[in-house]
Amino acid sequence: MVLRMIMVMAFSLFCGLAVPLPHAQAEDTVPLALMMQQRYAQVRSFTASFVQRLEHRETGMEETRTGKLIFSRPLNIVWATEAPCEERLIVSKDSVWDYLPEEKTAYKYAPEVVNDSRSVIRIITGQNRLDRDFTVVSESDENGLAVVRIYPKEPSTQMIEGILWIDKKSSLLKKVQIIDFYGNINEIRFTSIVPDASVNPSIFAFIPPKGTRIEDLTNNAAPERPLLQ
Repeated sequence: MVLRMIMVMAFSLFCGLAVPLPHAQAEDTVPLALMMQQRYAQVRSFTASFVQRLEHRETGMEETRTGKLIFSRPLNIVWATEAPCEERLIVSKDSVWDYLPEEKTAYKYAPEVVNDSRSVIRIITGQNRLDRDFTVVSESDENGLAVVRIYPKEPSTQMIEGILWIDKKSSLLKKVQIIDFYGNINEIRFTSIVPDASVNPSIFAFIPPKGTRIEDLTNNAAPERPLLQ
């Protein structure tokens, strides 16, 4: 019990240090954040190729993944990792599936697991209200992209800070970096984005292949492991 109290206090202190006081530049980013939100509200669907870099702070290990993302409103997603190992995350209004072909295993979750505003899934698809759920701080442009740093108003272990790189012309995200409570980094860079792409709704209906072991975790409050990590 004492150890648990110490951990809670440490987490609270860390989060308190992580969230900055109101910044003089913060208001400058509000129009940009609103513009991005409005742009994603208008997009019915999009497809993208991605490069994901995962960095584990404690071990110093890094992993790079590549794949494709398919999105359709309101929140239907196929996140298909192609290398180094195949993995397919399918999000629909009825369920969330995480399918690992090499392990012949599929994990099924309730759709509520992606509703948290700090969810990586909601951030990369532009579904968050940055002006409501985050403190937004402007940074210097980088390679022609607008850069904003976001701090969740209610930090969690999965996210205490994020950085967004936004294309000024399209108002779409080009890169996202999420930092969790332990200092681990989840960076996702989109190498191509096609707004309002033609998407077949059937792609979001997942049927486990024959011989797949199914782990039904729909009654769990959180995924067995963080999605997209």
